[in-house]
Amino acid sequence: MRRLTRDAVALLFLEMMVLQGFHEMEHIVQVFQRTVLGIGNGAGMLGSVFDVEPVHMVYNLLFLVLISAVYAGCRRDRSVIPANPDAVMRLLQSSFVFQIWHTVEHTVKMYQYFQTGLNGTPGILGYWIPVVYLHLGYNTLLYVPIVVAFFMGGFHIAAVRALRGRRGVNRSTRTQTA
Repeated sequence: MRRLTRDAVALLFLEMMVLQGFHEMEHIVQVFQRTVLGIGNGAGMLGSVFDVEPVHMVYNLLFLVLISAVYAGCRRDRSVIPANPDAVMRLLQSSFVFQIWHTVEHTVKMYQYFQTGLNGTPGILGYWIPVVYLHLGYNTLLYVPIVVAFFMGGFHIAAVRALRGRRGVNRSTRTQTA
């Protein structure tokens, strides 16, 4: 398999941060809607159209692919990590392993969804912990180490440099071909 460049890893990491950050906000809004506002079926910012088991499953698979790519890119070539590579790898590994468990949980939820036709199935631990709090917890436990690794590892600077470099390449390419 090809090695990812430093820019590719930084941009994938940025994409993962944005994607998971939005997802984390969705779960925070759901908990707020249900506990503070008293909306029994509060479905987050995007609403009930997106608060269905198949959407959650696709999202979790996409997130697993992203974290796998970032983790593999860093593991294959630690020089793509701008700073603190050992700490970054430990943080990424913990989030990666936990996301595998989270995906197993969603796989069980999909099985239950196909069996019952109902959204909001309990999955594995949802029998004991309310699902809205459980998945906020899952997503927070995944996101915090990723945020710490992103900034501790210097990926915030590397991603900005990569984005600036891409704009510069596009601008010069247009000038040369015009």
